[in-house]
Amino acid sequence: MENSTLLFIATLVVAFIFLRWFINSEDEDLTVAGSNLQSAQRTEETRPAQQREQNRRPVTTDMIEVVQSLAPHLTVSQIRYDLQRTGSVQETVDRILSEGTLPFPAGETPRPAIAEVDERNTVSKIKPENLLKRYGIDENQEIMPESSGSNTWANSADARSKTLQEKKAEMILRARKRLQSQLRNEADLSGLNR
Repeated sequence: MENSTLLFIATLVVAFIFLRWFINSEDEDLTVAGSNLQSAQRTEETRPAQQREQNRRPVTTDMIEVVQSLAPHLTVSQIRYDLQRTGSVQETVDRILSEGTLPFPAGETPRPAIAEVDERNTVSKIKPENLLKRYGIDENQEIMPESSGSNTWANSADARSKTLQEKKAEMILRARKRLQSQLRNEADLSGLNR
C-alpha cells in the first residue's frame, strides 16, 4: 500500500477514537448535571417551609394584575394569598387553569355570587301584545283573495301607506287562520289516537 492510503486509514482510526472519547465525555457531563439537578430538587423538598418562603419574591401589584387579567372572577385577596404561598405567577396561573379557582385566605369566606342584571337576557314583564290589537285589525275582517300581479305603485304616500296596512292585516289574518286550522287538525288527530 502506498503511504497516502496508510496515512488516510490512520487518520480515520484517530478520528474515530477522538469522537468516541468526545461523545462519552458529553454523556458523563449530562449524567453528572442530571444527578446534580435531582439532588438540588431533593434538597428543596427537604428544606423547611420557612426557609423556602424567605427565598420567594414579594407579591407586587403587577403580579396581582397579571393574574386578575387572566381570571377576573377571582378576588384580589384570593390571588394575593396564592401568590404569597407560591411566589410565582406561573404556578398560580397553572393552579387556576387546573382547578378553576383559588383558595380563600384564612378567615375569609366566599361571598355569594351576585347575578349581574343583563337587560338583553331578562324576560320582559310586559305581556306580549296581540298582533290584532297592535295593528288595529278586526278579527272578523274578510281576507281579500291574493291578487296575482295587480300590485301597482300608488302615486301618493297616503295610498301606499294604506295599501301597506291592508297587506299587513291580510298577512296577520291568514297566518292566524292557518294556525287555527293546524291546531284543529292536531286536536282531531290526537282525539283519534286515543
